[in-house]
Formats: sequence, C-alpha cells, structure tokens
Amino acid sequence: MTRFQGQKNLPILFFPFIFVGVASAASPDPKLLSLVPPGAQIVAGIDAPPPPTQPDSFVLKTHINTLDLEDFFALTGADGSRIIHQIVFVAMAINDGQPSEHSLLVSGHFDQPHVFKSAADGGATVAGYRQIPVLEIQPFARERSVFNDVRWLTVLDSKILVFGSIGNVRLELDRYLAHSQIDESLLRRLARLRNKDQTWCLFLPSVRTLSSLAQDQEMHGMLAALNPQLAELAQIADEFEFGTYYGRRVEFEYEVTMASTRVDRSTSGSLLQSPAGPAKNALLPTLDAIGDTNISHGVVEVPLFRYREWLAEIKRSRFPLN
Repeated sequence: MTRFQGQKNLPILFFPFIFVGVASAASPDPKLLSLVPPGAQIVAGIDAPPPPTQPDSFVLKTHINTLDLEDFFALTGADGSRIIHQIVFVAMAINDGQPSEHSLLVSGHFDQPHVFKSAADGGATVAGYRQIPVLEIQPFARERSVFNDVRWLTVLDSKILVFGSIGNVRLELDRYLAHSQIDESLLRRLARLRNKDQTWCLFLPSVRTLSSLAQDQEMHGMLAALNPQLAELAQIADEFEFGTYYGRRVEFEYEVTMASTRVDRSTSGSLLQSPAGPAKNALLPTLDAIGDTNISHGVVEVPLFRYREWLAEIKRSRFPLN
C-alpha cells in the first residue's frame, strides 16, 4: 500500500509537498490529462512513491487543492489495496476570478466498494451522475471555518479516482463518458518541459485565479526568496510552465510566455537579461520573440542545501510558532 504523509494547509500557490516525490521522471498519465477540462487555470502533477533519499518536493496548487488532498487520504485510508501512481491537481476560476472549482485526479488502484462503504459509514451519501455512482462528501468538521462546500468522489474502473467540487467533477465525468482527447493547449504547454522533470505545474497568472493582492505578493515573495528574476518573470507572464528535477542540484525549469504588447522594455528589460557571472543560482536567457509573443525558457539551479533552506523558510513564515 502506498502511504503518503498529509501536510498542513497553506493558502499559497507554491506549496511544499513533503514526502511526495519520484524516483525517476515519468510522463503524465494521459488518462488523467484527458479528464482535465479546457480552461483550467492551474494544472499540476506529481508521481509517487518517493525514494527515501530524495529531498522534499513541491507542486503548484491552491489552498483548496490541499484540503482535497488531505481529505482524499482520510476517505481512502481504509482501503488496504490502495496504490497511487500519479496525482493531478486542477483549479478553475469562475465569474469572480477565484478558483472556486477544483479537483484531484489520481491514478492507481482503488477498492471502490470498500471506499464507498467506509465513507457511507462515516456519513457520506451515495448518489449518482449519468449512471456513475458518486459519493456526496460534506465538509469535514476541521475545515468548516474556511471551507463549506459539498464535494463528489468517484472511482472509475478501479484505476482512477476523481474528487473535488461538484462542478469540476461533473465536467470531468462528462469528458470520461465522451472519451474526450487531451486538450491541445495542455499538450502544447507540457511539451515545453523536459521529459526528466519529476513534478510539473501549468499556471495562467494573467487570469489571476487568486486575485487577492496579499496572496499575489505571497507567491512573488516565495519565488523571490529562491530567485528574484524568476519571480518577476512569473509575475508578468501570460503563461507560466514550471518543472522540477531532483538531482545533485534541484533544477527548476520554467517557460514564460507573454504577448509582445505586454513587454515593457523600459521597466522589465533588466529582468530579461542573463545574469552576469557563473550560473550558480540561475540561467535566465533573454526573451525570444516568436511572432506576436515573447518566450523565455531557462533553468534555475539550486544546491540541495539551499533548496532545503528555502522550504524551511517557507514553513517558518507560515507557522512561526512550530
């Protein structure tokens, strides 16, 4: 049985994902990707289980995605046959720009009757959507002060578990029943990252899925603590792809895309130049213009000790009394 360690809630975009990593790079599961609705503002993936020697890893997701993950562990904990191969996090904005729709897609093996019985014994209601059995999950008591929505959970062919907001799960089940292909924009953006990247994140900053200024500053501050230039590029991007590889150094691969009209050379020109001197912390190239877009692709390399210090800094800033 694959075991994961849950993590405390952090209302931030870049979230340390303690104890979850990968032994080697693996392609995102196409069955999971085919369920992701077009227009998702945050899509992120990670594989499991980790090797004992790998450093803590992290993945891009929202605070609500974190709650989904913790509750997924609780709801499937009684399944002694549970195997987890890959996890994909999805967040979608609605009218007010907030990521109100969210879901967790997990590939592996799940004992659907056992999971359903355990959850129903705990108070969940068994319902259905287009002849697919679903569990209606009320918010857990521990999270009602910050989250009070009903969610759906279902298991497809014992191999895929879908859990999240009712709106998102409906879209994903519709795509499953229609045998939908992977969204082309999702494939295009994933193709920009290296095959060896072990975690990956796709983000549309221009949509401002978390419109709070404080949270925008929080994201910027976290990246700036790692590399100021990368933080500035992410802040002005129309599209931001991010992959991570764990070797002797932790490599943060990124690609930033923005329309030519959004590039203000007078104010951001300094961001687009490669830093002088040895590339110990970053390799940030000049933006390459392609048609009406500007694309910057590079790798930020961080020594393992500095990476661990960075995660510790994040944890201390969130939980100063711990």
